[in-house]
Amino acid sequence: MKIYEISEKSIQKTSKYEHTYQRKGEKMTEYMRRLDKILHHLKKGAEPAEIDKIRMQQILRGAQPLDPVMVQLRIREGNRELKYLELIRAVREEEALLEEKSFRKGERAYAQPVRHNG
Repeated sequence: MKIYEISEKSIQKTSKYEHTYQRKGEKMTEYMRRLDKILHHLKKGAEPAEIDKIRMQQILRGAQPLDPVMVQLRIREGNRELKYLELIRAVREEEALLEEKSFRKGERAYAQPVRHNG
C-alpha cells in the first residue's frame, strides 16, 4: 500500500512538473523558480547532470514562445546548449537589460502575470 502511495505521488508530481508553463507576463526567472520548487521534490536519487537536462528541457518547452528574454537568448546563444547556471546568469542579464530599456521608455518590461488558483 505504501509503495503505491509513493509512486502515485511521484507520478502526480512528475505530471505537474511536465505541465508547468510560463504564465503570460511572468518573468523567466519567476517561471524557473516555480519549476525548481516542483523539481526539488522529484530529484531525490537522480544524478545532477540528469536533473540539469530535465530542467533545461522543461524550461525551453514551457517558456512563452515570444518571451522577450528567451527571444534574445536564442539570438545571442543560437543552438549552443547552456548549463543551468549559465542559463540563470544569462536570463538575469537579459531581464536587467529589458528592465533598463523599459524604464528609459517609461514602460513596463513585463505585464502583470495572470494568477491562477491552484
